[in-house]
Amino acid sequence: MLVTGLHNEAILKLDNGVEVTIYDKSIEDSSATLNKWGLVVTDDDHKVSWFDLLFQYDFIRTWYLDNLSKYNLILYISNYNFAEGLIYMDINEIAKKVRGREIKLFLPTKVLNPEERVAGLYVGLNIYLAKMMENVRNENRKELIEYFCETMVYFISIANEKKWLYLLLLNKEQISNFKSKWHSKSYNSVYLIIQQQINKCYFSHQSTEFVHAWHMLIKFGLVELGISPEEIEDYFNQ
Repeated sequence: MLVTGLHNEAILKLDNGVEVTIYDKSIEDSSATLNKWGLVVTDDDHKVSWFDLLFQYDFIRTWYLDNLSKYNLILYISNYNFAEGLIYMDINEIAKKVRGREIKLFLPTKVLNPEERVAGLYVGLNIYLAKMMENVRNENRKELIEYFCETMVYFISIANEKKWLYLLLLNKEQISNFKSKWHSKSYNSVYLIIQQQINKCYFSHQSTEFVHAWHMLIKFGLVELGISPEEIEDYFNQ
């Protein structure tokens, strides 16, 4: 079954909970050119690859081979990017570990419906973002990495609830671009802009601000805090 997502992405729902999402790459990368698309394969157990689908479904194989060059597809297969190489930080794998955790909601609520849970996750994201910023001068590197990664946890948890996880995927080129940027002159501005984007996203229900805040967080962690992708993955592999 083919459906349209909240942000005009095309979602093909296949057997056994497998989904193929095709989206405009400019949503996650403002430098992307027109007609540049991302294609993401997801399933609950992270076992299905794009190549599995090419062999299993004739209509997918035919469509892909006929349209690969026409639409300039950027293909993500689990933790592999067919066009650009290995994804430098496997957000899919991190998200899998996050889904297996009990996420703390800080404020009491009388009714925990889906809307209230999302609101609680946004509150948690704001709290951990503040904790991370409060500890930027902390000499205990282990604690700083923890606060940064727990901020990531709330981003990913919101993305899971909103079906936005594909927007958080990071490839090698993006990570390299983040790491090549200058240090921010004002941590205060970084904090306030990320917080503003997060809260704007909550009230507008749009993903653009969410992705912007996510990219700012990752850049801040890699550049200003000097946390490596390996240290991030090590934290989630504990």
